[in-house]
Amino acid sequence: MCRQIRELADNYGARTVAEGVETRADFLTVRELGFDMVQGFLFGKPMRMPKFARSMMRQSVKMPQ
Repeated sequence: MCRQIRELADNYGARTVAEGVETRADFLTVRELGFDMVQGFLFGKPMRMPKFARSMMRQSVKMPQ
């Protein structure tokens, strides 16, 4: 189903975001499927805007290997 959603988006020229990426295996799967962007607990838990802004100023986001 994820592959079909991504292909449909490609046909319309839309970018895709895989949500709910919580493990390295999830990340590798959506990367293999060709999603444009990912989000989920693997990268960070939800937070309020001021905390997010402070955390982005202190460190760069690292992609899992």
